[in-house]
Amino acid sequence: MTAVYRYEVATRDYRGGWRVVSIRQRSFELEPRAIVHALMVRWVLDHWDPTLTGRIHVFGPRSAATEPSGLRTSIRIRVFRSDSPFANAPLAVAYLGDHEREWFGRRVAGWWNRAKHQRSSLQDRSGGSGEAA
Repeated sequence: MTAVYRYEVATRDYRGGWRVVSIRQRSFELEPRAIVHALMVRWVLDHWDPTLTGRIHVFGPRSAATEPSGLRTSIRIRVFRSDSPFANAPLAVAYLGDHEREWFGRRVAGWWNRAKHQRSSLQDRSGGSGEAA
């Protein structure tokens, strides 16, 4: 059954608050949790940036009203029921980000892989031995 939902996309600003960048209304045949997940995947693909990292975390109506603690997020998408003007509680929310305990390890792994790639490309240019001629 098709239903009309309103959704908003927000990004983090430099002070750590949310800045709404898009509010739209559209009919969907999916349930709200599937809608926010699909919208997040589409947003990430359409607005690809190497600084966007993390996983998609989807929350249903019970936990959608408050932001989860321990997540370092950069993008938020919320879905609301559009047939009720007084429904200001989201039906589902998706965040793009990492848990704080995972964030640092993922950053270090990225730095290490870049440094390893740079070292191997320098060795390839010197003939592979790593010694000066």
